[in-house]
Amino acid sequence: MHHTAEKGVYVLAMQLQRPARLTVGHLGVFDFPRGYYLYVGSALGGFAGRINRHLKRKKKMRWHIDYLLEKADLLWIDLYGTDSHADECRLNASVACLPGAAVIAPHFGASDCKCDSHLHYFEELPPERPRL
Repeated sequence: MHHTAEKGVYVLAMQLQRPARLTVGHLGVFDFPRGYYLYVGSALGGFAGRINRHLKRKKKMRWHIDYLLEKADLLWIDLYGTDSHADECRLNASVACLPGAAVIAPHFGASDCKCDSHLHYFEELPPERPRL
């Protein structure tokens, strides 16, 4: 991982302390069980702005992830320097292959690609970090 990268794709790890029923924009209503979530996103316009937005508590709900971040605790963020949009889906495939991964909200964060979802649920946080 390149810490000097200014743009690329990333993984957010979150913990939901208690189950939550959330309306996620136009996607609809989902029941999110307590546990851990890994979300894959892209910041091809720059990490700083996107990550700072994720860290902000008060914001206009714009992205699917905004709705979950209202309830979940952010644990860590891994950044992967790249300028390829395809790398977002490659990284997402690597998260989907981690043991125990499940999809709770189909199409979450994946409205502009063919992935099932860019959000993956785990009862336990996977011991290994995803690789691009």
